[in-house]
Amino acid sequence: MLQLRLLTAGLALLALPLAACVTSNGGGTGGTGGSTGSDPSLCSTDPRAEAYAIGLSAKSMDGKIEVSFVDASPAPPTKGENAWTVEVTDGTGKPVTGATISLEPYMPDHGHGSSITPQIKPMPSTPGQYQVTLIDLFMPGIWQNTFTIMPPSGTAESVVFTFCVDG
Repeated sequence: MLQLRLLTAGLALLALPLAACVTSNGGGTGGTGGSTGSDPSLCSTDPRAEAYAIGLSAKSMDGKIEVSFVDASPAPPTKGENAWTVEVTDGTGKPVTGATISLEPYMPDHGHGSSITPQIKPMPSTPGQYQVTLIDLFMPGIWQNTFTIMPPSGTAESVVFTFCVDG
């Protein structure tokens, strides 16, 4: 009986590394695991993750600022360098021009951000639109992306988007 328990425990320990490899493959296609590409990604079922789509928007806690996605490259956001075009409006839907905006990508599960500071500049041809470049989502997982918007008149407001980034 003791030998059977030891054998069962040994088999369970051998299965742990195999299970870790299967669940952390990022859902890619091909490879040594014979994946067909239908595997869920590392965090695709995480309830914190928002599905990216043009027009995706979020408001600050008090509703005074809204940020909406106009474009993303690549779309949806993926591991590596990303660039976004966002539209910033006030609580009445009026474009916010002349704002000072920053973006902080942060991985809450790992307790770190990105070492590269995203660059943000206004789109001169479209009031309220801003081009965000150098967004370095350098590893797969959940990324909270906090925009801090300081309108020319008013106080700083924060708007957060949370994305699952595949490997």
